[in-house]
Amino acid sequence: MGTEPHIVILGAGISGLALGWALKKKYGTSIKLTLLEKAPRVGGWIETNQQQGFLFEQGPHSCRPSGNGIATLQLIEDLHLENEVHVGDPAANKRYLWTQNKLQELPSNAFSFLTSPLTRKMFWPVLRELWQPKGSHPEETVEAFFTRRFNSAFTETFIDPLISGIYAGNIQNLSLSACFPYFHALEKEHGSLLKGMFASKKAQPSGSVFQQQMQKTPLFSFKQGMETLVKSLATKLKEHISLNYPVKTLEFQATEVRINQEIVAQTVISTLPAYALAPLIANHSQKLCETLQSIPHASVAAINLGWNQKILNKKGFGYLVPAREKEPILGVIWDSCVFPKQNAHPEQTRLCVKLGGARCSNFSAFTAEDFTKNALETVKRHLDIAIPPDIIISKIITNAIPQYTLNHFKRVEAIQAVHSRLKIIGSSFYGISVNDCISQAFKTAAELSL
Repeated sequence: MGTEPHIVILGAGISGLALGWALKKKYGTSIKLTLLEKAPRVGGWIETNQQQGFLFEQGPHSCRPSGNGIATLQLIEDLHLENEVHVGDPAANKRYLWTQNKLQELPSNAFSFLTSPLTRKMFWPVLRELWQPKGSHPEETVEAFFTRRFNSAFTETFIDPLISGIYAGNIQNLSLSACFPYFHALEKEHGSLLKGMFASKKAQPSGSVFQQQMQKTPLFSFKQGMETLVKSLATKLKEHISLNYPVKTLEFQATEVRINQEIVAQTVISTLPAYALAPLIANHSQKLCETLQSIPHASVAAINLGWNQKILNKKGFGYLVPAREKEPILGVIWDSCVFPKQNAHPEQTRLCVKLGGARCSNFSAFTAEDFTKNALETVKRHLDIAIPPDIIISKIITNAIPQYTLNHFKRVEAIQAVHSRLKIIGSSFYGISVNDCISQAFKTAAELSL
Protein backbone atom coordinates (compact mmCIF):
# COMPACT_ATOMS: atom_id res chain seq x y z
CA MET A 1 0.00 0.00 0.00
CA GLY A 2 1.12 3.56 -0.66
CA THR A 3 3.23 2.61 -3.68
CA GLU A 4 0.42 2.76 -6.23
CA PRO A 5 0.99 5.14 -9.17
CA HIS A 6 -0.78 8.43 -8.48
CA ILE A 7 -2.89 9.82 -11.34
CA VAL A 8 -4.15 13.34 -10.86
CA ILE A 9 -6.88 14.83 -13.05
CA LEU A 10 -7.08 18.61 -13.23
CA GLY A 11 -10.71 19.70 -13.44
CA ALA A 12 -13.95 17.91 -12.57
CA GLY A 13 -16.11 18.95 -15.49
CA ILE A 14 -17.60 16.22 -17.66
CA SER A 15 -14.18 15.41 -19.20
CA GLY A 16 -12.52 14.97 -15.81
CA LEU A 17 -15.41 13.00 -14.32
CA ALA A 18 -15.73 10.66 -17.32
CA LEU A 19 -11.96 10.13 -17.33
CA GLY A 20 -11.94 9.45 -13.58
CA TRP A 21 -14.71 6.89 -13.99
CA ALA A 22 -12.95 5.17 -16.90
CA LEU A 23 -9.65 5.01 -15.00
CA LYS A 24 -11.36 3.64 -11.89
CA LYS A 25 -13.01 0.93 -14.00
CA LYS A 26 -9.72 0.07 -15.69
CA TYR A 27 -7.34 0.12 -12.73
CA GLY A 28 -9.48 -0.20 -9.61
CA THR A 29 -7.37 0.04 -6.46
CA SER A 30 -4.07 -0.50 -8.29
CA ILE A 31 -3.78 3.29 -8.71
CA LYS A 32 -4.29 6.28 -6.48
CA LEU A 33 -6.74 8.62 -8.21
CA THR A 34 -7.35 12.32 -7.44
CA LEU A 35 -9.56 14.89 -9.18
CA LEU A 36 -8.78 18.52 -8.35
CA GLU A 37 -11.53 21.11 -8.92
CA LYS A 38 -11.24 24.80 -8.07
CA ALA A 39 -15.03 25.36 -7.96
CA PRO A 40 -17.29 24.34 -5.04
CA ARG A 41 -19.18 21.99 -7.38
CA VAL A 42 -18.38 19.48 -10.13
CA GLY A 43 -19.73 19.47 -13.68
CA GLY A 44 -18.14 22.53 -15.25
CA TRP A 45 -20.54 24.14 -17.73
CA ILE A 46 -23.17 21.42 -17.22
CA GLU A 47 -25.59 22.97 -14.75
CA THR A 48 -29.30 22.31 -14.26
CA ASN A 49 -31.17 24.93 -12.27
CA GLN A 50 -34.50 23.95 -10.69
CA GLN A 51 -36.54 26.71 -9.09
CA GLN A 52 -40.25 27.35 -8.45
CA GLY A 53 -41.24 24.20 -10.32
CA PHE A 54 -39.18 25.04 -13.43
CA LEU A 55 -36.22 23.07 -14.77
CA PHE A 56 -33.68 25.12 -16.69
CA GLU A 57 -30.39 24.17 -18.33
CA GLN A 58 -27.70 26.82 -18.00
CA GLY A 59 -25.16 24.89 -20.06
CA PRO A 60 -25.62 22.04 -22.58
CA HIS A 61 -29.29 21.13 -23.09
CA SER A 62 -29.04 17.68 -24.69
CA CYS A 63 -26.93 15.00 -26.36
CA ARG A 64 -27.19 13.17 -29.65
CA PRO A 65 -27.01 9.36 -29.53
CA SER A 66 -25.12 9.07 -32.86
CA GLY A 67 -21.37 9.27 -33.53
CA ASN A 68 -19.46 9.96 -30.31
CA GLY A 69 -22.77 9.59 -28.49
CA ILE A 70 -22.11 5.86 -28.22
CA ALA A 71 -19.60 6.58 -25.43
CA THR A 72 -22.24 8.61 -23.59
CA LEU A 73 -24.76 5.79 -23.91
CA GLN A 74 -22.16 3.35 -22.53
CA LEU A 75 -21.57 5.68 -19.59
CA ILE A 76 -25.33 5.90 -18.93
CA GLU A 77 -25.46 2.09 -18.78
CA ASP A 78 -22.41 1.96 -16.49
CA LEU A 79 -24.20 4.31 -14.10
CA HIS A 80 -27.57 2.52 -14.44
CA LEU A 81 -29.30 5.70 -15.55
CA GLU A 82 -31.30 4.20 -18.43
CA ASN A 83 -34.61 4.88 -16.70
CA GLU A 84 -33.65 8.53 -16.15
CA VAL A 85 -33.17 9.23 -19.86
CA HIS A 86 -35.69 11.53 -21.53
CA VAL A 87 -35.85 11.30 -25.33
CA GLY A 88 -36.61 14.46 -27.31
CA ASP A 89 -40.21 14.92 -28.45
CA PRO A 90 -40.81 14.24 -32.20
CA ALA A 91 -41.98 17.87 -32.49
CA ALA A 92 -38.37 18.92 -31.84
CA ASN A 93 -37.49 17.74 -35.36
CA LYS A 94 -38.96 21.03 -36.55
CA ARG A 95 -36.40 23.81 -36.56
CA TYR A 96 -36.67 27.43 -37.58
CA LEU A 97 -34.66 30.44 -38.69
CA TRP A 98 -35.46 34.06 -37.97
CA THR A 99 -34.80 35.68 -41.33
CA GLN A 100 -36.38 38.45 -43.39
CA ASN A 101 -38.17 39.61 -40.25
CA LYS A 102 -40.09 36.41 -39.70
CA LEU A 103 -39.81 32.88 -38.34
CA GLN A 104 -39.37 30.38 -41.19
CA GLU A 105 -39.35 26.60 -40.85
CA LEU A 106 -36.29 24.78 -42.16
CA PRO A 107 -37.12 22.10 -44.75
CA SER A 108 -37.05 18.54 -43.45
CA ASN A 109 -37.28 16.59 -46.74
CA ALA A 110 -36.68 16.94 -50.50
CA PHE A 111 -40.21 18.18 -51.25
CA SER A 112 -40.12 20.89 -48.59
CA PHE A 113 -36.64 21.90 -49.81
CA LEU A 114 -38.08 22.56 -53.28
CA THR A 115 -41.16 24.40 -52.01
CA SER A 116 -39.87 26.30 -48.97
CA PRO A 117 -39.33 30.04 -49.54
CA LEU A 118 -36.10 29.60 -47.56
CA THR A 119 -34.58 27.11 -49.98
CA ARG A 120 -36.34 27.43 -53.37
CA LYS A 121 -33.62 29.74 -54.64
CA MET A 122 -30.92 27.38 -53.37
CA PHE A 123 -31.81 24.55 -55.78
CA TRP A 124 -29.12 25.33 -58.39
CA PRO A 125 -26.29 26.09 -55.95
CA VAL A 126 -27.05 22.78 -54.21
CA LEU A 127 -27.24 20.86 -57.49
CA ARG A 128 -24.00 22.45 -58.76
CA GLU A 129 -22.24 21.23 -55.62
CA LEU A 130 -22.13 17.77 -57.20
CA TRP A 131 -19.63 19.02 -59.80
CA GLN A 132 -17.63 21.55 -57.84
CA PRO A 133 -13.89 20.65 -57.81
CA LYS A 134 -12.14 19.67 -54.60
CA GLY A 135 -10.42 22.37 -52.62
CA SER A 136 -6.63 22.64 -52.90
CA HIS A 137 -5.91 24.08 -49.45
CA PRO A 138 -5.36 21.72 -46.48
CA GLU A 139 -6.86 24.35 -44.13
CA GLU A 140 -9.91 26.42 -44.90
CA THR A 141 -12.39 28.48 -42.92
CA VAL A 142 -15.98 27.27 -42.59
CA GLU A 143 -17.11 30.29 -44.62
CA ALA A 144 -14.61 29.70 -47.43
CA PHE A 145 -15.46 25.98 -47.70
CA PHE A 146 -19.25 26.31 -47.91
CA THR A 147 -19.10 29.40 -50.14
CA ARG A 148 -16.83 27.49 -52.51
CA ARG A 149 -19.02 24.40 -52.54
CA PHE A 150 -22.39 26.24 -52.65
CA ASN A 151 -22.45 30.05 -52.61
CA SER A 152 -22.38 32.96 -50.19
CA ALA A 153 -26.19 33.17 -49.88
CA PHE A 154 -26.40 29.49 -48.83
CA THR A 155 -23.55 29.97 -46.35
CA GLU A 156 -24.99 33.13 -44.79
CA THR A 157 -28.49 31.64 -44.52
CA PHE A 158 -27.76 28.15 -43.19
CA ILE A 159 -24.13 27.68 -42.11
CA ASP A 160 -23.67 30.97 -40.26
CA PRO A 161 -26.58 30.39 -37.82
CA LEU A 162 -25.55 26.74 -37.42
CA ILE A 163 -22.09 27.84 -36.29
CA SER A 164 -23.69 30.41 -33.98
CA GLY A 165 -25.87 27.67 -32.48
CA ILE A 166 -23.02 25.23 -31.88
CA TYR A 167 -19.93 27.39 -31.30
CA ALA A 168 -21.40 30.88 -30.83
CA GLY A 169 -18.67 31.49 -33.39
CA ASN A 170 -17.76 33.39 -36.55
CA ILE A 171 -17.65 31.38 -39.78
CA GLN A 172 -14.90 33.66 -41.09
CA ASN A 173 -12.50 32.47 -38.38
CA LEU A 174 -13.32 28.85 -37.62
CA SER A 175 -11.53 25.88 -39.21
CA LEU A 176 -13.65 23.54 -41.34
CA SER A 177 -11.47 20.49 -40.62
CA ALA A 178 -11.59 21.08 -36.85
CA CYS A 179 -15.25 22.09 -36.52
CA PHE A 180 -16.80 19.87 -39.21
CA PRO A 181 -14.41 16.93 -39.79
CA TYR A 182 -17.32 14.96 -41.30
CA PHE A 183 -17.78 17.42 -44.17
CA HIS A 184 -14.03 17.73 -44.62
CA ALA A 185 -13.79 13.95 -45.02
CA LEU A 186 -16.75 13.76 -47.43
CA GLU A 187 -15.14 16.18 -49.88
CA LYS A 188 -11.76 14.49 -49.56
CA GLU A 189 -13.16 10.98 -50.17
CA HIS A 190 -16.02 11.66 -52.60
CA GLY A 191 -15.24 15.04 -54.16
CA SER A 192 -18.69 16.30 -53.15
CA LEU A 193 -20.72 16.55 -49.97
CA LEU A 194 -23.91 15.39 -51.69
CA LYS A 195 -22.19 12.46 -53.42
CA GLY A 196 -20.65 11.49 -50.10
CA MET A 197 -23.99 11.63 -48.30
CA PHE A 198 -25.68 9.53 -50.98
CA ALA A 199 -22.81 7.02 -50.97
CA SER A 200 -22.58 6.76 -47.19
CA LYS A 201 -24.69 3.97 -45.81
CA LYS A 202 -26.70 4.95 -42.79
CA ALA A 203 -25.09 3.39 -39.75
CA GLN A 204 -27.16 0.57 -38.36
CA PRO A 205 -27.90 0.68 -34.63
CA SER A 206 -25.38 -1.42 -32.73
CA GLY A 207 -24.37 -2.31 -29.19
CA SER A 208 -26.72 -3.24 -26.36
CA VAL A 209 -30.51 -3.21 -26.67
CA PHE A 210 -30.58 0.18 -24.90
CA GLN A 211 -27.94 1.63 -27.24
CA GLN A 212 -29.78 0.35 -30.33
CA GLN A 213 -33.06 1.86 -29.16
CA MET A 214 -31.43 5.18 -28.36
CA GLN A 215 -29.71 5.38 -31.76
CA LYS A 216 -33.14 5.58 -33.38
CA THR A 217 -33.84 8.88 -31.61
CA PRO A 218 -32.43 12.30 -32.57
CA LEU A 219 -31.53 13.63 -29.11
CA PHE A 220 -31.92 13.02 -25.39
CA SER A 221 -31.47 14.48 -21.93
CA PHE A 222 -32.60 13.28 -18.50
CA LYS A 223 -35.88 13.72 -16.62
CA GLN A 224 -34.10 15.85 -14.04
CA GLY A 225 -31.81 17.55 -16.56
CA MET A 226 -28.26 17.12 -17.80
CA GLU A 227 -26.76 17.46 -14.34
CA THR A 228 -28.14 13.97 -13.60
CA LEU A 229 -25.09 12.55 -15.38
CA VAL A 230 -22.68 14.76 -13.48
CA LYS A 231 -24.21 14.04 -10.06
CA SER A 232 -24.12 10.28 -10.65
CA LEU A 233 -20.45 10.40 -11.62
CA ALA A 234 -19.66 12.60 -8.62
CA THR A 235 -21.28 10.04 -6.31
CA LYS A 236 -19.21 7.22 -7.80
CA LEU A 237 -16.00 9.24 -7.52
CA LYS A 238 -16.73 11.03 -4.25
CA GLU A 239 -13.69 9.72 -2.37
CA HIS A 240 -11.37 10.93 -5.16
CA ILE A 241 -12.66 14.50 -5.65
CA SER A 242 -11.18 17.57 -3.94
CA LEU A 243 -13.39 20.64 -4.40
CA ASN A 244 -12.34 24.27 -3.83
CA TYR A 245 -8.80 23.30 -4.80
CA PRO A 246 -7.30 25.68 -7.39
CA VAL A 247 -4.13 24.43 -9.07
CA LYS A 248 -1.57 27.24 -8.98
CA THR A 249 1.71 25.55 -9.89
CA LEU A 250 2.95 22.50 -11.78
CA GLU A 251 6.58 21.42 -11.38
CA PHE A 252 7.76 18.86 -13.92
CA GLN A 253 10.47 16.33 -13.08
CA ALA A 254 11.67 13.24 -14.89
CA THR A 255 9.51 10.73 -13.04
CA GLU A 256 6.82 12.87 -11.44
CA VAL A 257 4.87 16.12 -11.38
CA ARG A 258 4.46 18.20 -8.25
CA ILE A 259 1.17 20.14 -7.92
CA ASN A 260 1.07 23.24 -5.69
CA GLN A 261 4.32 21.90 -4.20
CA GLU A 262 2.34 19.43 -2.10
CA ILE A 263 0.77 16.74 -4.30
CA VAL A 264 3.10 14.34 -6.13
CA ALA A 265 1.75 12.50 -9.18
CA GLN A 266 3.30 10.09 -11.66
CA THR A 267 0.79 11.17 -14.31
CA VAL A 268 -1.22 14.39 -14.59
CA ILE A 269 -4.10 14.67 -17.05
CA SER A 270 -5.42 18.19 -17.55
CA THR A 271 -9.02 18.75 -18.63
CA LEU A 272 -8.71 22.49 -17.98
CA PRO A 273 -9.60 25.09 -20.62
CA ALA A 274 -6.59 26.23 -22.63
CA TYR A 275 -6.52 29.67 -20.99
CA ALA A 276 -6.51 28.09 -17.48
CA LEU A 277 -3.71 25.63 -18.28
CA ALA A 278 -1.48 28.25 -19.95
CA PRO A 279 -0.13 29.97 -16.78
CA LEU A 280 0.57 26.58 -15.18
CA ILE A 281 3.14 25.67 -17.83
CA ALA A 282 4.61 29.14 -18.42
CA ASN A 283 7.76 28.33 -16.42
CA HIS A 284 8.22 25.07 -18.30
CA SER A 285 7.59 26.36 -21.83
CA GLN A 286 6.70 29.97 -22.60
CA LYS A 287 6.16 29.09 -26.26
CA LEU A 288 3.52 26.44 -25.48
CA CYS A 289 1.98 28.77 -22.92
CA GLU A 290 1.48 31.27 -25.76
CA THR A 291 0.09 28.51 -28.00
CA LEU A 292 -2.50 27.69 -25.34
CA GLN A 293 -3.38 31.36 -24.98
CA SER A 294 -3.91 31.59 -28.75
CA ILE A 295 -7.00 29.33 -28.57
CA PRO A 296 -9.89 31.82 -28.25
CA HIS A 297 -13.09 31.19 -26.30
CA ALA A 298 -16.48 32.80 -26.88
CA SER A 299 -18.58 34.11 -23.98
CA VAL A 300 -22.34 33.62 -23.96
CA ALA A 301 -25.34 34.62 -21.87
CA ALA A 302 -28.16 32.14 -21.23
CA ILE A 303 -31.46 33.74 -20.23
CA ASN A 304 -34.03 31.18 -19.06
CA LEU A 305 -37.66 32.30 -19.19
CA GLY A 306 -40.59 30.38 -17.66
CA TRP A 307 -44.37 30.73 -17.75
CA ASN A 308 -47.02 28.64 -16.00
CA GLN A 309 -49.17 28.77 -19.14
CA LYS A 310 -48.88 27.85 -22.81
CA ILE A 311 -47.68 30.90 -24.68
CA LEU A 312 -45.93 29.34 -27.73
CA ASN A 313 -48.07 29.06 -30.84
CA LYS A 314 -45.58 26.82 -32.65
CA LYS A 315 -43.88 23.52 -31.90
CA GLY A 316 -40.28 22.67 -32.55
CA PHE A 317 -36.73 22.70 -31.20
CA GLY A 318 -36.44 26.47 -31.50
CA TYR A 319 -34.73 28.85 -33.89
CA LEU A 320 -31.40 30.42 -34.80
CA VAL A 321 -30.64 33.86 -36.19
CA PRO A 322 -28.17 34.54 -39.06
CA ALA A 323 -25.67 37.32 -38.32
CA ARG A 324 -26.90 39.38 -41.29
CA GLU A 325 -30.21 39.96 -39.45
CA LYS A 326 -28.36 42.20 -36.95
CA GLU A 327 -30.41 40.86 -34.05
CA PRO A 328 -29.12 40.93 -30.44
CA ILE A 329 -29.62 37.18 -29.89
CA LEU A 330 -28.09 33.98 -31.30
CA GLY A 331 -31.26 31.93 -30.97
CA VAL A 332 -33.92 30.47 -28.68
CA ILE A 333 -34.38 26.86 -27.50
CA TRP A 334 -37.99 25.87 -26.78
CA ASP A 335 -37.17 23.55 -23.88
CA SER A 336 -40.76 22.82 -22.85
CA CYS A 337 -41.47 21.54 -26.35
CA VAL A 338 -38.21 19.60 -26.77
CA PHE A 339 -38.39 17.79 -23.40
CA PRO A 340 -42.01 17.96 -22.18
CA LYS A 341 -41.39 15.37 -19.41
CA GLN A 342 -39.24 17.99 -17.69
CA ASN A 343 -42.28 20.27 -17.38
CA ALA A 344 -43.95 20.44 -13.96
CA HIS A 345 -47.36 20.46 -15.69
CA PRO A 346 -48.64 20.29 -19.31
CA GLU A 347 -49.27 24.05 -19.57
CA GLN A 348 -45.73 25.08 -18.61
CA THR A 349 -43.55 26.98 -21.12
CA ARG A 350 -39.76 27.07 -20.81
CA LEU A 351 -37.49 29.02 -23.18
CA CYS A 352 -33.74 29.64 -23.21
CA VAL A 353 -32.46 32.68 -25.08
CA LYS A 354 -28.76 32.60 -26.05
CA LEU A 355 -26.88 35.87 -26.58
CA GLY A 356 -23.30 37.01 -27.08
CA GLY A 357 -20.75 34.81 -28.79
CA ALA A 358 -18.03 35.79 -31.23
CA ARG A 359 -20.29 38.25 -33.04
CA CYS A 360 -20.62 40.29 -29.80
CA SER A 361 -17.22 42.02 -29.69
CA ASN A 362 -18.06 44.07 -26.59
CA PHE A 363 -19.54 41.23 -24.51
CA SER A 364 -17.99 42.39 -21.23
CA ALA A 365 -19.74 45.78 -21.55
CA PHE A 366 -23.14 44.10 -21.03
CA THR A 367 -24.63 43.19 -17.66
CA ALA A 368 -27.02 40.34 -16.90
CA GLU A 369 -29.79 42.97 -16.82
CA ASP A 370 -28.81 44.16 -20.32
CA PHE A 371 -28.91 40.63 -21.73
CA THR A 372 -32.23 39.91 -19.99
CA LYS A 373 -33.78 43.09 -21.41
CA ASN A 374 -32.59 42.17 -24.92
CA ALA A 375 -33.94 38.63 -24.51
CA LEU A 376 -37.39 39.79 -23.40
CA GLU A 377 -37.69 42.44 -26.11
CA THR A 378 -36.60 40.02 -28.84
CA VAL A 379 -38.92 37.22 -27.71
CA LYS A 380 -41.78 39.73 -27.76
CA ARG A 381 -40.98 40.75 -31.35
CA HIS A 382 -40.14 37.30 -32.71
CA LEU A 383 -42.70 35.12 -30.90
CA ASP A 384 -45.38 37.68 -30.08
CA ILE A 385 -45.04 36.96 -26.36
CA ALA A 386 -45.93 40.07 -24.38
CA ILE A 387 -46.87 38.34 -21.11
CA PRO A 388 -44.10 38.80 -18.51
CA PRO A 389 -42.44 35.51 -17.49
CA ASP A 390 -43.24 34.00 -14.10
CA ILE A 391 -39.53 33.37 -13.61
CA ILE A 392 -36.32 34.69 -15.18
CA ILE A 393 -32.89 33.18 -14.52
CA SER A 394 -29.84 34.69 -16.19
CA LYS A 395 -26.34 33.30 -16.39
CA ILE A 396 -23.30 34.89 -17.98
CA ILE A 397 -20.77 32.26 -19.00
CA THR A 398 -17.40 33.87 -19.68
CA ASN A 399 -15.03 32.01 -22.03
CA ALA A 400 -17.61 29.27 -22.42
CA ILE A 401 -17.02 27.84 -25.89
CA PRO A 402 -13.60 27.17 -27.48
CA GLN A 403 -13.13 28.50 -31.01
CA TYR A 404 -11.25 26.12 -33.29
CA THR A 405 -9.50 28.51 -35.66
CA LEU A 406 -7.23 27.63 -38.61
CA ASN A 407 -4.43 25.15 -37.81
CA HIS A 408 -6.15 24.08 -34.59
CA PHE A 409 -4.86 20.49 -34.81
CA LYS A 410 -1.27 21.67 -35.26
CA ARG A 411 -1.57 23.68 -32.07
CA VAL A 412 -3.04 20.71 -30.21
CA GLU A 413 -0.22 18.45 -31.44
CA ALA A 414 2.37 20.92 -30.15
CA ILE A 415 0.58 21.31 -26.81
CA GLN A 416 0.53 17.55 -26.22
CA ALA A 417 4.34 17.61 -26.29
CA VAL A 418 4.60 19.76 -23.13
CA HIS A 419 5.92 16.90 -20.96
CA SER A 420 5.78 13.11 -20.99
CA ARG A 421 4.07 13.11 -17.56
CA LEU A 422 1.31 15.51 -18.66
CA LYS A 423 -1.59 14.60 -20.95
CA ILE A 424 -4.15 17.13 -22.13
CA ILE A 425 -7.81 16.61 -23.05
CA GLY A 426 -11.00 18.66 -22.81
CA SER A 427 -13.27 20.83 -24.90
CA SER A 428 -10.53 23.33 -25.77
CA PHE A 429 -8.87 20.67 -27.90
CA TYR A 430 -10.91 17.66 -29.06
CA GLY A 431 -14.52 18.70 -29.59
CA ILE A 432 -16.86 20.91 -27.60
CA SER A 433 -19.91 18.70 -27.09
CA VAL A 434 -20.63 16.55 -24.03
CA ASN A 435 -20.32 13.51 -26.31
CA ASP A 436 -16.90 14.65 -27.57
CA CYS A 437 -15.64 15.15 -24.03
CA ILE A 438 -16.81 11.74 -22.82
CA SER A 439 -15.54 9.92 -25.92
CA GLN A 440 -12.08 11.52 -25.64
CA ALA A 441 -11.94 10.74 -21.92
CA PHE A 442 -12.69 7.07 -22.58
CA LYS A 443 -10.11 6.97 -25.39
CA THR A 444 -7.46 8.53 -23.17
CA ALA A 445 -8.13 6.05 -20.35
CA ALA A 446 -7.95 3.11 -22.78
CA GLU A 447 -4.63 4.27 -24.24
CA LEU A 448 -2.98 5.15 -20.91
CA SER A 449 -0.24 2.82 -19.80
CA LEU A 450 1.49 3.12 -16.42
